[in-house]
Amino acid sequence: MTGITIEQVTEAVGRQLGSLKDDLRQHVDDQTAKALEPVASEVAQVRTKLAELEARGDVKPTDERVQDLEKRLAEAEEQIRLAGAHPSLPANQLDVPDFRGAFIPDINKLRQAVQQVRGMGPIESRAIDSALFVTGGGLEPEVADQFIDFLVEKQAALSRVQVRRMMNNQGHTDELTVTARKMRKAAEGTAPTVANAVGTVRRTLTTVETIWGEDITLTFLEDNIERRGAEAHIARMLATAYGNDANDLAWNGSEAETGDDFLSINDGWISLATADGNVNEVDLDDSAYASSNVTATWVLQQAIQAMPFRFKGRDDLTFFVPVRFAEQYADELSQRETGLGDQVVVSGFPAMRYFGRPVVPEPHLYNDTGDKIMLTPTGNLFFGIQRQMTVDSEWQPRKRVVEYTMTMRTDYQYATGSAIVLVSNLPEGLQAL
Repeated sequence: MTGITIEQVTEAVGRQLGSLKDDLRQHVDDQTAKALEPVASEVAQVRTKLAELEARGDVKPTDERVQDLEKRLAEAEEQIRLAGAHPSLPANQLDVPDFRGAFIPDINKLRQAVQQVRGMGPIESRAIDSALFVTGGGLEPEVADQFIDFLVEKQAALSRVQVRRMMNNQGHTDELTVTARKMRKAAEGTAPTVANAVGTVRRTLTTVETIWGEDITLTFLEDNIERRGAEAHIARMLATAYGNDANDLAWNGSEAETGDDFLSINDGWISLATADGNVNEVDLDDSAYASSNVTATWVLQQAIQAMPFRFKGRDDLTFFVPVRFAEQYADELSQRETGLGDQVVVSGFPAMRYFGRPVVPEPHLYNDTGDKIMLTPTGNLFFGIQRQMTVDSEWQPRKRVVEYTMTMRTDYQYATGSAIVLVSNLPEGLQAL
């Protein structure tokens, strides 16, 4: 962060406090938002202290002061997250959309038919009629919204970025950017010079239709139709499976890969970024980045130094890294601990940060993208998905499965290329296996 003063860092991070309080009032009631204002103030203060330590240049992310501050930051952010995730509902909004009728028109008749096939009931029929399943048609908008929630919730990237729920096949990621300082002292009787300082950066989301099929076995049906909310359980399974592919395409999609039926569906964020001259590139093969001590911490430092200063104060600035890179960084952060490798395997990755900024292990950074990491605000990345979804299903007696076929229209985009740092050519020890 050479050439940047601590005062500049403090000012940049401090500006986030007002927007954080505004966000609180958008997602929770006024009383809860007011109660959380001290927490929001603490978040801004901790981020400021972390930025000051980073600006000094002689403090490592493994320093005890940094880790203590990051622990406080994580606890405060979790309080705010829980308040937003579980808002109090007005009395007239108790009805929650469910999936009854979306996949199975009459679950009681299906339960009876399955029992008959298994020989556990009156043998009126030894076949399952396809009329017991939905045959064509779109999901209701409320049901589609809940399906999208299921789709993104388990995914490392899609659960963090902006999900644009679209009614049409096109949308835009508009951002107003101030291109010059045009403020002047007002002089009475004199008209000011027109600023012409506001420019519009517009990138377009154009959805592509995708089709996806999933087989549900008779055993799965038998185990789940006895449950309460069986349709929602089926929907969650279908959405999670589709979401895994959607998250994969977000990073690896490239329309130029015409020989691959999956990758060529759409351009993902990395494909878009590599073609954008405004993206900040860090090529570790370049002699400018030569170092005899290339660690995961050092690579993160190069990425943050390449990020333009005006974006460094964003509270959603996030590193997306390959899993192997995350493992190495976890080892570097845990020098005073033991058994971290076992802990990672058993419990998942700890909440890793670099001076307060999340370091997210992304399992879909592999193969051609396994030598890359991306640093960007999560609010800069977009996943566009149309709410008009179709579902069709049919019983296949020979395979003893229900074939579900869904169609969706999706796209990937970002708002501002200059808010992205793309690191490429990671050393072999930090690349995805």
